[in-house]
Amino acid sequence: MRFFLLSCISVVSAVLAVIVFKPFFAGGRAEPDNAALWNPVLAGEKGSLDSPSYTFKCQPVINEDQPDFTLTVPIVNQTDRVVEFQQISTSCGCSKSTLDAYVLRAGDRTTLRISLNLHGRSGMQRISAILQEKSGPSWRYVIEVPVFPRARISQSAERLSVPRCQPQSVLEGSATIELFADRRSALPELTGLRVSDASCQAEHQAPEELEIATNIWVRRVPVRFSLTAPSKPGAFCATVTATYRCSDEQRDCSLDISGVVLSLFEVAPPYVFLSHADNDKLPSQKVIISRTDGEPISVETVPRAETDDIDVKILPNSRGSSVILELSLRPSALARTIWGEAVLKTNHGKQPTIRVPFAAVPKKQ
Repeated sequence: MRFFLLSCISVVSAVLAVIVFKPFFAGGRAEPDNAALWNPVLAGEKGSLDSPSYTFKCQPVINEDQPDFTLTVPIVNQTDRVVEFQQISTSCGCSKSTLDAYVLRAGDRTTLRISLNLHGRSGMQRISAILQEKSGPSWRYVIEVPVFPRARISQSAERLSVPRCQPQSVLEGSATIELFADRRSALPELTGLRVSDASCQAEHQAPEELEIATNIWVRRVPVRFSLTAPSKPGAFCATVTATYRCSDEQRDCSLDISGVVLSLFEVAPPYVFLSHADNDKLPSQKVIISRTDGEPISVETVPRAETDDIDVKILPNSRGSSVILELSLRPSALARTIWGEAVLKTNHGKQPTIRVPFAAVPKKQ
């Protein structure tokens, strides 16, 4: 008898547990319009029946395959009161939600539809839909969608920055082109690489194919590149473009490689601004140029300006380790604004040309 009573108590406890912990979406589960690609999983309940909160972890998707995604969620009023929703809001402007019925009696159910625009999006997308009751409580539903592009370079923002470098130095690096599809047979195929100029070279290696998530396959193609930095100091950029075939269409994805070439000369001041004084004397400015390694400077050509409105000359007190230029404004430049660069040619093997930016404004009348 005692064993029989214990068995009955265990059965009753199990039934009560099922009733008490029954998922909020009783009578059905949330399914999107394309149930073959999407299988939301209820992650858990937070809060009470009066103010529930749920998270749906959806299967990954490629944004081109599901650019306009809609998830339908059955809503059940498991409270013992009439629920009247006042408004629905979402956490992102790229999403919207609608509700079939705003008033639910105890035990009634309706459908919440959450739409998400996946055009151009990638990474984990997390959207919340908030159902606000007139009486105050809010019901919260969170959708988490891992989104993949059709193709991408494995560097963030498709841009790779190389370290600051000496002029004409050779820089080497690597990246990975990733091509995605929902099945292995549909994976795009890399058909070629091209570079923006002759200073850059790139080649790809053998690809590998992996299933990284449910209905998500990737073809990873390692790419190695070498880039010869220019002689001119300052920022530079080169582009490696990968061409791939998706179905019968040829497409491109690119990797920008940017860096900064160091100057081998110190220029003081680094730029010249010629403004008119109150007197009639034409303005001028001295510029001291020296090598960063302390070696002497050998000038090969007479310095010149890019415009005839500026005179450029080397002062006689220049020493071997430095050169003093003087930039002077000619009378022809008094009536208009001018700008350009003063150019000095040296015998330096890696960075022979020195450029000094200048500008001048017209004389005030």
